[in-house]
Amino acid sequence: MKYKDGEDIQYGDIIIIGLDKNKYISVEDDGTTINPKEYINNGINQKILVCGNNKFDGKFYLTFKYNEGFINYDGETFKSGVPWTERTIFDIELLKKPINSDNIFIIKEKE
Repeated sequence: MKYKDGEDIQYGDIIIIGLDKNKYISVEDDGTTINPKEYINNGINQKILVCGNNKFDGKFYLTFKYNEGFINYDGETFKSGVPWTERTIFDIELLKKPINSDNIFIIKEKE
């Protein structure tokens, strides 16, 4: 997985996933629902921690930095707040499915 500028994303990075110029993957206040939103509140509901290890070979799992639990996609529902045992291990192609876009871009965030 790479940033918009072509740099490789590392495990432990904080990212924001964009869909177009003004929409970013965001967790709602219920802690579960994921929707595209404009950049708001300094990105608090949009900052995502990239998790995994080198054994994952280009795959990763995700959690919103300021939300409990992990991100899950079961083929139909894209949600946050699930326990570690229910997290989805993504690759970039699987991540595009619940977002319903091939045109995603990833921005590196500071803490």
